[in-house]
Amino acid sequence: MIIRVIDSGSAASFVHARRETGVILSALNLFMLGFLRQYPEFPTRAVFWCDGLMGAVYMALKCSPTNRLRGVDMLTAALKANSGGSACILGSCGESAEKALARFGVEIAQHHSLDFFSLDNFDCGSLDLSSDFVLVTLPSPKQELLALRLAAIPKNMNKHFICIGGALNMLSRPELDCPRFLQILGLEFAFRLKTDTVRRINRLFGSFYSVIRNFVGLYKYKIVVINE
Repeated sequence: MIIRVIDSGSAASFVHARRETGVILSALNLFMLGFLRQYPEFPTRAVFWCDGLMGAVYMALKCSPTNRLRGVDMLTAALKANSGGSACILGSCGESAEKALARFGVEIAQHHSLDFFSLDNFDCGSLDLSSDFVLVTLPSPKQELLALRLAAIPKNMNKHFICIGGALNMLSRPELDCPRFLQILGLEFAFRLKTDTVRRINRLFGSFYSVIRNFVGLYKYKIVVINE
């Protein structure tokens, strides 16, 4: 079993080189390390960037240390690589986000807010993703599961799905981002606990518990760092 992780300095070149080949991009963090226990097939379709303190710890334990790449920085790299292209947004996208994308020369071809989204009764084939790439801005694991299902549809085989969570909001409204010293320490999660506190704490402990239960499985993964 293999986990492919983009080196922090290669994000833009990776996206640019594969603009016409299908891939799911997602963060390797505490949540993802727990998520893989339930969906071990996810890495066969996904490429990760190392995000969060636990993502960096895991990479170091696997003797493949690489610098962390925050979601907002990964998004910035992806937008630079797709300058002049068009995006489909699945999830939240306000007027300020539209202006932020425009600064990178990216046009929003489509926006599906997916209010009250439930994967159980959602027809993935109903989405016509007529854009160069897709930004999924839903909470995890909804965004990963949606991207996985959409990428399996033949007409989407050459699409980039970038699971970016709330990074688009932070890109368009920098005041929502956490202080620099917490970024350096990898403790962004602590800053975000001030909003939606109960849900975030429950997810934090749930993810940690899943990682402990999946310890042996995570040990068996081979790490491949993409540096190009």
